[in-house]
Amino acid sequence: MKTARLFWLTPALALALAGCKKDSGAPVGQNDDVPVTCQSCHQAVYEEWQQSMHAMAHHSKDALYASFREVRIGKEGLQIATACAGCHSPRGVDAPDGPAAMTGVACAACHQLDAVRADAKGAKALVRAAPGTFRGPHDTPKESGPHQGGPALPAIADGKSLCLACHSELKTPNGTPLCSTGMEAAAGEDATCVSCHMPEVEGPSGNLTQRTTHRSHRFVGPRGTWEAPEAFGKFMDTAVDLKVKVLDPGTVEVTVANTSQHAFPSGFPGRLAWISVDALDEAGTVTATLAKAMLDKQYVDAEGKPALPPYSASLKADNRIQGGQQKVLTVALKGDPAKVRAQVGLRLMPPPLAKMMKMEGSVLATPRVVKEVVVEVGAKE
Repeated sequence: MKTARLFWLTPALALALAGCKKDSGAPVGQNDDVPVTCQSCHQAVYEEWQQSMHAMAHHSKDALYASFREVRIGKEGLQIATACAGCHSPRGVDAPDGPAAMTGVACAACHQLDAVRADAKGAKALVRAAPGTFRGPHDTPKESGPHQGGPALPAIADGKSLCLACHSELKTPNGTPLCSTGMEAAAGEDATCVSCHMPEVEGPSGNLTQRTTHRSHRFVGPRGTWEAPEAFGKFMDTAVDLKVKVLDPGTVEVTVANTSQHAFPSGFPGRLAWISVDALDEAGTVTATLAKAMLDKQYVDAEGKPALPPYSASLKADNRIQGGQQKVLTVALKGDPAKVRAQVGLRLMPPPLAKMMKMEGSVLATPRVVKEVVVEVGAKE
């Protein structure tokens, strides 16, 4: 049975294996920056990666990044494009529209590494291994199929160090924090980046493994749930827990707990969330809005006016819920509602930013309710 399986795999691997050179470990003609090269052995993770934001990281494939990049180039010059490419196209920083850059964050960007430097960011943090040498979270034979393997790479095995090379923290020239997901998560105790964003899924990662599960390479997150909900499911449901308690006939208590290891919302600094509490009649029609709280970072210029985060003078307020914490609203009822509805919603970009970037009609500019609870007013706990 084992012999038959190996014979079945041979057609998919023949070209790669036939060209292997034992002295270098790299197949003749193999290009580490062509992800489809990995497909024949790593079919499952290749297909998952194709659906991910990592595969769409180049500015030609991501409308939000492309628009924001153009705004920044217009204000700061072409040099900012190189800085952005350090994370969005780490294998093609010097040729931002070349083939390697177009792959975004592909197989080689994360796996063809010898180490990840903690004192650098983006491409500068990624210490490349010899051509044809790929490493992951598990030890593999030195000669591993059509490429060289070796011991597990610690920066991948720990579930966070490689991620933090790009998802740690960015600041403005004056020191104002922008993207700070990694720093927020550093305060967490248990979960790693991969525990939420690369969940364990059923099935082997490809043809050459005996493992029955693998880490998903869709890299699930908010963007995916907006643009491809059929593939990403209800990932945002896992970010917060929402409870509504009737304290007495005239008061309800709404508790929103952040169940993630970083702030909610996190990531792109323009994201904002909200908590709304509405009174409903028996038919479920809204009769009154009882409360609304914004969860966001408020950036201002030197005069205290709202400003685009990269060009702000300071962070006026951070109203988000930090990792592992909660926000409680005690709300007085108005009139005689039959029910109370609490919702947690999220915007990937606020309306002023969507307008400036000419993306008002984009699905990315559409607000979404990510959690909802409805209770009967008479249902006191």
